[in-house]
Amino acid sequence: MEPPQVLKEFHRVFMKESTEGIWRAHLEIPLPTSTSIEQQMEHLFQYAYLADCNDAFARMYGYESSRQIVGARFPDLFDRNDGNNIRNLQLFLTHNYRVRDGETLEKHKDGSVRYFLNNAVGIIEDGSLIRVWGVQRDITDHKRREREKRDFYENLSPRQRIIFRMIAEGKSTKEIAAKLKISLKTVETHRSRLMKRLGIGDIPTLVRHAVRIGLVSDTP
Repeated sequence: MEPPQVLKEFHRVFMKESTEGIWRAHLEIPLPTSTSIEQQMEHLFQYAYLADCNDAFARMYGYESSRQIVGARFPDLFDRNDGNNIRNLQLFLTHNYRVRDGETLEKHKDGSVRYFLNNAVGIIEDGSLIRVWGVQRDITDHKRREREKRDFYENLSPRQRIIFRMIAEGKSTKEIAAKLKISLKTVETHRSRLMKRLGIGDIPTLVRHAVRIGLVSDTP
């Protein structure tokens, strides 16, 4: 077992150098795990606060260093009016106080919203939750790009949507042309324009994008 000073150094270096946001929340009053989920959620909003974090975490909220955000209350960061946030919190509470790749919408210092992907683990002592460790990544830009791509699809003409769907379903240029009674050149032109506007360079990536926006299924 490593001596305490080595473990302390590891903690300090890892927290400082990580590009992911690392945080630790404490509860002023431990949360009894025997209470209802609704009571546990209210307890977190009332008694949970940010006890420690690295600078990468602070920058995700618009602050320069951890010193500027440590001490923030749970409602200061976590938007309880967002349905997805509440569902993720419920998952955390009902899955042994753990969550993996949970997506949350949170508040930036400038008032904008940010999307984060979270892993969190609760520490239980004597039947009560006393603190939570977590790691998060900012996926706001990714969410924005996906939204723009969905908006792009919504603005396509009916013919363009049909061609997009058929390409994503694996239909060949010849099959699409025969089905729609148009020339091979027309299909190729539509495909080229779609991929260029989406910033996609190959058909497999186009298919994955179509699955993400719900245009086609990823199951046989």
